[in-house]
Amino acid sequence: MIKYLITIILVIAIFFVAMIIYGALMKPQWYIRRFLRKKAIRVQIHKPDRRIITRWVIPERNGFFTLNNQTYRCDTTKDDYFALVDGVPMFIYKSGVVEPIRCDDATVKHVTADELNTVINNSVVEKIFASADGAADYGKITLVVCIILIAGLAAVAFYLTKRIEALEAVITELREAFKEVTGR
Repeated sequence: MIKYLITIILVIAIFFVAMIIYGALMKPQWYIRRFLRKKAIRVQIHKPDRRIITRWVIPERNGFFTLNNQTYRCDTTKDDYFALVDGVPMFIYKSGVVEPIRCDDATVKHVTADELNTVINNSVVEKIFASADGAADYGKITLVVCIILIAGLAAVAFYLTKRIEALEAVITELREAFKEVTGR
């Protein structure tokens, strides 16, 4: 029993030693992130097809590092990094550009909260006026006018039908009266 326990402990110890040796030689991402965090920097490379590659690298002494056969500059002695993420400097690069992107290089127009609120309110008011003053649809206007004309013509026809019957009755009486007077 003790023999098996010692064997298991030795296998686990050999596994950990092998992983440390592998990490020291190959330096995969998890090894750098866990064991070499104080020397490491975090790098994001933005590709033209909108992919973002994030890697942990250890820079060389001259301030350069190589990733995917491309060499980039990083000066960790200056505040040249984009941000500190959990105490690790993060550099952001465009693909193929040696220099990192810096926040303070970009020209940024600062907008206050009041200005933003005014812009939002103005755009809402413009949308309301645009929908209220929008051009009328001529097809709908034509349809409404046609319905009103048809209703008006039907009312006139109905009114004239009643009046025509009354006129025919008056004309018939006048004819009979004329026949009696003339004798024809």
